[in-house]
Amino acid sequence: MQALKEKGTTVSELGDTINDLQLQDVIDTSANPILDSLKESNINNLATDLNNVSMGVAMGYTHVNTDEEGAETCTTEGHSSTPHWHEKDSESNITEVKGIYAKVADKTINDMSNGGMKDIMAELTLGEVVDTTADGISPILKELSTTKVNALGTALNDMSMGVAMGYTHVNTGEEGSETCSTNVGQHWHDSDGNEVKGIYAKIADKKLSEMSSGGMNGIMEGLTMGDLVDSGVIELTPNDECTLAILSGECNHTINHPAYGTLGCNVTDYMKYKAIDSTATATTYFNLIHSATEEADKTECLNSWQKITLKDFMAQILSALG
Repeated sequence: MQALKEKGTTVSELGDTINDLQLQDVIDTSANPILDSLKESNINNLATDLNNVSMGVAMGYTHVNTDEEGAETCTTEGHSSTPHWHEKDSESNITEVKGIYAKVADKTINDMSNGGMKDIMAELTLGEVVDTTADGISPILKELSTTKVNALGTALNDMSMGVAMGYTHVNTGEEGSETCSTNVGQHWHDSDGNEVKGIYAKIADKKLSEMSSGGMNGIMEGLTMGDLVDSGVIELTPNDECTLAILSGECNHTINHPAYGTLGCNVTDYMKYKAIDSTATATTYFNLIHSATEEADKTECLNSWQKITLKDFMAQILSALG
């Protein structure tokens, strides 16, 4: 105890001398980061100072960009410009401490012994546990990156299927939302920037919780003929479109034919006409019925079948043929 000999030798001075001793006067502190941080602590303050040691120090990290005297400054590209912790494998391999490790590092030993870990877990986000920026990462994980771990269940239930499918919701009016000038309404874009349509758009609008509680049944109930075409389920020729317009029965246009009497844009009259003129196609019959119709009205009739649900369309065909 050379320090004792140097600082005081009489009995009366011994108490003051011990109180003035620093930890480095008693032991070699260089072998342990905690001890090294306490090397200038007085022996009588050791317990308090130990409680105030950062976990980052205890874990062997270096605190940089702080206002503390002698603190290192980080100029490494890609690292935060605000105070953070460094982990050094070597002088040439320095990484920024992130995620849960950074949260733990910011706590003191006293914090950790008084519910600090519980506090960390309560505020911990998924992005601090999983690297949600990595190439090929699931779009679900990317969306949940800022969600607290203890709220993941609720966030998953509220997530849109469009997000889960890797689509982008545009024209939502939300801060940071992408804008599409081609279609001004809210809709989804796929990874190539194309508008998502048909059954895929209907699925995208649903939440994950809705899909697990009969959501697909609801989609099928409201599925229209146009949805099937937009989804690429069926491909139609111009004559096919005329056929569907006739089958749908949605058009009320009629003509007074000199040979056949009153003819309408419906399957019954079309079959009557075709029984006499077997060469007639759906296109020629549709054009015949609409020969005196304004072009805009004709186009509306031609597209009328797209709005009918698949269920209603089949019912109309069966009714007409029955």
